[in-house]
Amino acid sequence: MTTKLSGVYLPPHLRKRAAAPAVAKTEVRLGDFIGIGSPPASVKSQVEKPVQSQASPDNRHEIVTQEHTPPSPPTTVEEPSKPAGGWNGCDNPVPEQPPAPTRRNGNPCWPRAPKPPKERHVWPKQSEIPRELSTGSQSDGGVTFKSDSEGDPSYDVKKLMDWNGDWLPPPEEWAARKGFTHRHFGQVIEQWANEHSRNCTKLMDIDSPVFSGVEKADGGWLNKDLVPRYWLHDLIDEAAPRKFWEELPQRAPATLSDVDIMEDPPYWERWEDDHPDSCFMTSLVVPEAKIDPKDSDNELESPFAMLCTTERLARIKEIKDSKARRAHARRNKPIPTSAHEGPQWPDRRLQPKANIYLRPIQPADVCGVMTIYNHYVNHTVHAHELEERTEENIRCRIDDTIKVGLPFLVAVAKRNQRRGPQGYVTETIVGFVHLDDYVDQTSMYRYTFELELYVHPGYIRQGIGKCLLDRMMYIANTGYNIKGGYEWVNEFEYLKNGKSRVVKTILATLHYERGDDVEWATSYLGDFGFKKAGRFAQIGHKGGKVVDKVMFQLQTTEVVDPKSIPMVQG
Repeated sequence: MTTKLSGVYLPPHLRKRAAAPAVAKTEVRLGDFIGIGSPPASVKSQVEKPVQSQASPDNRHEIVTQEHTPPSPPTTVEEPSKPAGGWNGCDNPVPEQPPAPTRRNGNPCWPRAPKPPKERHVWPKQSEIPRELSTGSQSDGGVTFKSDSEGDPSYDVKKLMDWNGDWLPPPEEWAARKGFTHRHFGQVIEQWANEHSRNCTKLMDIDSPVFSGVEKADGGWLNKDLVPRYWLHDLIDEAAPRKFWEELPQRAPATLSDVDIMEDPPYWERWEDDHPDSCFMTSLVVPEAKIDPKDSDNELESPFAMLCTTERLARIKEIKDSKARRAHARRNKPIPTSAHEGPQWPDRRLQPKANIYLRPIQPADVCGVMTIYNHYVNHTVHAHELEERTEENIRCRIDDTIKVGLPFLVAVAKRNQRRGPQGYVTETIVGFVHLDDYVDQTSMYRYTFELELYVHPGYIRQGIGKCLLDRMMYIANTGYNIKGGYEWVNEFEYLKNGKSRVVKTILATLHYERGDDVEWATSYLGDFGFKKAGRFAQIGHKGGKVVDKVMFQLQTTEVVDPKSIPMVQG
């Protein structure tokens, strides 16, 4: 048998605890919350779960609140009076909150606020996206974004520019892109041609004076405007052109300048009458605007403000030329003499007294070389031959020297030139110098050479021999510091890149009559690096004279490998 209190249903597990004090319970019906939103949190916290009544069908929606204290004996609890409009969720009684927990030191322990649940982003399906936001529309696709331009209208343009304001180069992946081609370019041209006036069919000669202009009486040219006649409309503002032109002063606002807009006729009246089919008309006279220099309002601080373009350009050019002259004067300003001058280095340049220049030997120089050498054969002991050399002998000697890659130089007088039998200019050879193998290039003396130097008897003691020696030492010795002071000309392939043989030792032999003083030769050749190596007495006899010989030696800076194998060149 079920015990039933007034308005309260007790479950079976509480019916046996009659000795416990009863606790007031609040009955909450689900119908009270219909139409007024969800119940307040205070009521939700008190609701345990709905329990359906088995004894009475009227109590199917009754809810028993959770008990906070031990149950009391069943007593009759009066049901609170229900308002006419029902509970609104705000006037429900709120139970007392339990005391806040404390720590060991007595300080209150505030409960932590629950973390809000993480929001899950689920992409919508294609069927859920409205049609106006689908892929084919002109909207942004339903994506909400925020720009970081901060209101700068040129933000997107600045991202395409560098620090200096220049355009950035295109990305590397754009290199394979093709150029833009208008797919409908032909249709656009055809449409333009179809819309063009059919009156524009007459060809015009651009070389005719009518096209370029008409010559005036003062010699100038009067240019004309090119205006096709089909440009003239039948109606302008729904009126004839003449009526429109007459009504224009009353319709247009007043001019802002002292130029009358009705001073010139309309353009359709300026076509040439003598050429009815012509598209030319006389140009309007444009007034020349000049600044009145006498007006005080036109005075500006800039010195170029009152100048015309021609005068301004001339003034700018004058200023630039003045700056260039001052800069040139500063660069060429003489250096002031120092109070503490150091020792002046001596001038090592050679100063020949004869007007000559040096060059490699050429085939036309054979006769000049033969003349000089035969003079020393016939009249001196400096040449060891007793008989004159023929032109063929000299030519063979020169060819042998050139074939083995050795230098042969000549000194040429500039002013003593004459025409040869075939019309060629024959130059006067005033000296020559050359190197020759001491023995043979396949012997152990393959790096040793003999020097021969001869000067024309009419040019002795004029510095020609020193000039020839200076250039020869520069070619043969890589460590020689050339002195210069003369002209060197080489317009041929021979000796263009110097010698082609390795030169280690150079021997210079001087033959002289017994009893002559030859100490001058020691200082003469010593200026070029030669040293006296030996003297041979009574070594020769020529012309009834006893001949002695002195030898000088020069070691170049070439590094020679003694284990190298001789090689024949030529």
